[in-house]
Amino acid sequence: KDGKDDSIRIRQNAEIYMAHLDEGKSLEVYTNSSLPNLWIQNISGEIYSENNLLKKADGLGITDIDKNLEIKSNRRSKFFIFKLQ
Repeated sequence: KDGKDDSIRIRQNAEIYMAHLDEGKSLEVYTNSSLPNLWIQNISGEIYSENNLLKKADGLGITDIDKNLEIKSNRRSKFFIFKLQ
């Protein structure tokens, strides 16, 4: 929102991350009540989260999340994580 750490100002209460995971690796996404909604956009490879398999170009939206989220990689993967209000 504020362009901190030389980031782009998007004029929205959001955080955007890009992640890379090697095959068999996992990532824990920490959530907070000020940004309770997530969008995961897979760019390449395959990732698995919340009983959903995301292949290239697939997206997953999760609303009102109140726990940390684990994302696992079935193949070397690249994806975005959007934390939204």
